[in-house]
Amino acid sequence: MLLTALPQRPADMISVGVTASNDGIIRVPLGGAAPLATATVNIGTNQTITAVPTDTPFGQPARNLPLVLFVCETNPSDGQCFATPSPTVDFTAAPNLTKTFTVFVNSNGTTVPFDPGNSRVFLYFRQGSINVGGTSAAVQTQ
Repeated sequence: MLLTALPQRPADMISVGVTASNDGIIRVPLGGAAPLATATVNIGTNQTITAVPTDTPFGQPARNLPLVLFVCETNPSDGQCFATPSPTVDFTAAPNLTKTFTVFVNSNGTTVPFDPGNSRVFLYFRQGSINVGGTSAAVQTQ
């Protein structure tokens, strides 16, 4: 749980992620790619937000998993990216409006063992440098 206090009312992104196996584990083929689909709704104020995929838990040392992560905002009706996936995505988070994203998890060919406590992919939503929401899933290569 992350508690953030700011002098002005921030965005407050409530997020959930789903994996292709529907069990919270991103199973990436060795040398291939797999998705993490995410939906988020802002229950705070209208703000510009940056979606940031990472393998590093907030406030902890970098994990540096052998993965390359990209994200795109998607059409909620068909899951198609609005733009080419990139390392981050900026968007406007209006109150009570749901947005959807896909994180593309790419293996560089090195094994990531099944270790849900340490091998995870996170999608954080940041207002400036402040995390205002996020979700995560375990990741492994196979």
